[in-house]
Amino acid sequence: MLLMLFLLPPHWWQALVAAVMLLTSWELLRLAGYSFANTASAVLLLTTVALVIVSLLYLPAAWQWWIIVACCGSWLLVITQLVRAQTVIHRQCWSRAIRVLLGALFVVPTVIVFGTMQTDSPWLLLALLSLVWAADVFAYFVGKGIGGIKLASNISPNKTVAGLIGGMLGALLIAAGWIWYLQLPRPWLILTAALIIALISVAGDLLASLLKRQVQRKDSSSLLPGHGGLVDRLDSLMAAAPFYALTVKLAVSPMLQ
Repeated sequence: MLLMLFLLPPHWWQALVAAVMLLTSWELLRLAGYSFANTASAVLLLTTVALVIVSLLYLPAAWQWWIIVACCGSWLLVITQLVRAQTVIHRQCWSRAIRVLLGALFVVPTVIVFGTMQTDSPWLLLALLSLVWAADVFAYFVGKGIGGIKLASNISPNKTVAGLIGGMLGALLIAAGWIWYLQLPRPWLILTAALIIALISVAGDLLASLLKRQVQRKDSSSLLPGHGGLVDRLDSLMAAAPFYALTVKLAVSPMLQ
């Protein structure tokens, strides 16, 4: 995947992004309660989703930008609901419409960010991947090593506050490395954004866990044997994508012009 990020021409890269996001949408629709038992309905639904995904790639840049901003705001609202989920929402079953909208919140900004940012520079996407991966890896090992207070026991019992702090430190270290290597301006903004991205990536993981709990599934699918589905692997990355795009717009884009 990393090799393709640098080697594929933009249109082929966009086709790959669209294909991955279509499969991810299929998983999210299953988590929303769609069984896909009727072949004709399944084809119609997935065709509609595919058309939406392709349309997102060719929207005017200004429209894409406002969609990203709206998604950032929506994720902040989701975080407030995840806090409430500790005591209230986890006992309730969200309607199918709400689960579809939450699934769209994963997919829509990811299509735009990954589908368009490679044209600016594949290094920008590599930086995003490294931030989220570092946050995940540090969170896992720090959480595993220290343990302690649970972060969201009613949603994801294995997550701890120590793991969250470890993930934030990991994101800070990677962000500092990119700032030094590329001599980026506004380092305070980038470091602050790295902390926010680490937090949002955890929110993405928790939201995916909550959606799976709604339909009593451990994994989003079995597309990746031994690793679950695409949502299981990409939830943190998809949640972080719009906030990363916002950071690039404010702090990095002036360097690319």
